[in-house]
Amino acid sequence: MLRDLTALTPETEAKVRQLLIRAEGMGLSPVVTSTYRTCAEQDAIYAQGRESPGDVATWVSGCGSWHTWGRAADILLEGAPADAYARLGELWESWGGRWGGHFDDPGHFEWHPGLEIRDLCGGPGSCQGPPWPDDRGLLGRPAVQGGLLLAVGGVLVARRLLGRPWPFQGLRRRG
Repeated sequence: MLRDLTALTPETEAKVRQLLIRAEGMGLSPVVTSTYRTCAEQDAIYAQGRESPGDVATWVSGCGSWHTWGRAADILLEGAPADAYARLGELWESWGGRWGGHFDDPGHFEWHPGLEIRDLCGGPGSCQGPPWPDDRGLLGRPAVQGGLLLAVGGVLVARRLLGRPWPFQGLRRRG
């Protein structure tokens, strides 16, 4: 389990850094306790309080957690007043993030505007790891491939309708 912000997607990292700066500006002392997790790490945390000793610490396993996609960070506010998490959560949500205070995890901050976990995770056992810096895992999905094919086809048709040459015109096949 990492605490390194650079383990997050670039967009998530930037937003979490902004949040930490704002928290410090509010006189708080934020400490990042978790960022990216492997599916195995997430599964081990999920097992806690169920199959292994300890209290239940999460409600999702494997790729069902935004941590496994590098889009969530857990932040501890040491010695903070009772309303500190709510103030940070409100700020986070005003930027478009999702705050864990709505599901009994006030130190949890997710950044995935426009995405749902079902867009990335196919369910238990389908964990593929983070979609960066090498997007082949995500791009290997049939729905994504179909979308890319339609997008490229649309560009080619648009070029043709506008009277522009095909981008591959003039290329010769080597044989």
